[in-house]
Amino acid sequence: MADTIETSLLVIVFDINPTQRILINEPHKEGQKFTHCVDAVTAFANSHLMLKPRNKLAVITSDAETSQFIYPGSDEGESLLSARQRDGQYELFTHVERTIRGNLQSVIMSSKPPDPTKETLLAGAFAMALCYINRQEIEKPVGEKLNSRILAITGSSDSASQYMNYMNVFFTAQKQNVIIDICSLDHDLGLLQQGCDISGGLYLRIPQFQGLLQYLLWVFLPEPPIRKKLLLPPPVKVDYRASCFCHRQLIDIGYVCSVCLSIFCRFSPICTTCHAVFKTPGPLPTKPKKKKQKLGLEIVSRPEGKDELQRLEILDINWEGHSPAISDPVKMYHRQNMSLAIAFVAIILCFHMMENIVNGQVTFSRDWTPGKRAGYMADNECSIKPVSSLCQMLLNEIRVFASCEARSISNYIQQKTSDQNRR
Repeated sequence: MADTIETSLLVIVFDINPTQRILINEPHKEGQKFTHCVDAVTAFANSHLMLKPRNKLAVITSDAETSQFIYPGSDEGESLLSARQRDGQYELFTHVERTIRGNLQSVIMSSKPPDPTKETLLAGAFAMALCYINRQEIEKPVGEKLNSRILAITGSSDSASQYMNYMNVFFTAQKQNVIIDICSLDHDLGLLQQGCDISGGLYLRIPQFQGLLQYLLWVFLPEPPIRKKLLLPPPVKVDYRASCFCHRQLIDIGYVCSVCLSIFCRFSPICTTCHAVFKTPGPLPTKPKKKKQKLGLEIVSRPEGKDELQRLEILDINWEGHSPAISDPVKMYHRQNMSLAIAFVAIILCFHMMENIVNGQVTFSRDWTPGKRAGYMADNECSIKPVSSLCQMLLNEIRVFASCEARSISNYIQQKTSDQNRR
């Protein structure tokens, strides 16, 4: 609508934890670096207010103990009226600079000695920023559209112990259409990269600390609708590893509770979050190993009244002049049937040849001489020798097969006996 007034609200989350590595590496320049960072944040905040007269600003400091608002202050109206122009500076800019520096000094003076083991409470600062944005949404006048975004400036490392707090904040920001931008001064922050990707913001790790203000003005000052028309740094590859609830470490593979979706790096029969009870998982399926084919003999029989084959394995038997044994019971069963079929065909062939041998007609004469059809018997005499040789060959093959079977069985019995004696 043409009557809609757009207002941009920027909430800056400023990490002031003194244990940041970028402030510890050069102790003699620690004060200079921190002062340079404060100056850059103040100039960036004034630049945001300068874009539109209706733009709004809020600044939150965060350390290992607490998160506090340093702008706007509690006496915002009176401070703005009492601000005087200094060196031609705009009154609002003077008020912002005085308020930020004064409240920041109060926070630093009241803070406890730094503890290197404690982490910056960025998730709590994000939650406070979302609450402030929600209050501004409720209090805005009719016909005004509020475009809200959060910018975090930090040099701390990634904190897996705040994983759940980060995820709650990121998805809440996505639901409220609040964009989260991250400006990292030192480390690659995987969890905050996820927040930028979820909410549609930008993530940038600055290559040079001295150019902090230039990076803030170039990348993070333009509003999201204008960023599409600018040539900004390409998005980084997001590390979407989750943090386990038991050790607070980032993991690649883990166990997820089906009730509350808690993540664990090791299996636990009881979920420590919702106390749900799970069944013990079975062993992981393993790929079966291929067995080496061994030489031997398998005797397969199908007894009456049973459907399963009874299998007897005789291994490590070599036949001289014969092919190796078959280890498959089905193949051995077919081989036995084939042997029976060959024997049956041989018997039929023998009977058929015997029939040809005895086929003839006997005649009697007075002087025991051959009769009229005796010539037919003379023709059959020449076929007796080939038939007898064929029968002899079949008998020899049967004897060889029987001797091989007997030898293999005896070897198997001897091997079993020797194995039992060794045990």
